[in-house]
Amino acid sequence: MKQTLGFDFIIAVIFLLMQIMFFRHLDIWGLQADIVFLFVLWLCARRNRTYALGFTAIVALLLDILTDTWGVHLFSKTLLVLGAHRLVSQQAENKLLPGQTFMLIFSIAIAYNLIFLLVSSFAGIYDTNLMFIKYWIGNSVYTALVGIIFYLLTSE
Repeated sequence: MKQTLGFDFIIAVIFLLMQIMFFRHLDIWGLQADIVFLFVLWLCARRNRTYALGFTAIVALLLDILTDTWGVHLFSKTLLVLGAHRLVSQQAENKLLPGQTFMLIFSIAIAYNLIFLLVSSFAGIYDTNLMFIKYWIGNSVYTALVGIIFYLLTSE
């Protein structure tokens, strides 16, 4: 268990640093990929629900602290684990084609970004309706594209 925790922590720090230092500044038309979301999906595929929920809460809290988002990541990412863990863990057992993997990541990203943006709108981060739809659909597509690239690079 200690080796798993240490390995997951190292991977989480790498993903957090990539999100903060690289992907936060690599925006296309104002859209950003959320690769910590991809890490959370990876946790859901590899670990049990309780472990994934606790570890996601810690990683999301660190992301909130580093990006000053007041708990928005903590709420939305832990809700993601609660809602999508069973689906992701079942699909991880199957060898999915790249198109199926893209659609799985995209559909979960649509639900996650909707929750994230609704919670963000209560905090006053996104105010206009047009921007809401742009960020909702655009960030989901961008995250799914980055996710499929990671999938293709890491699959055997």
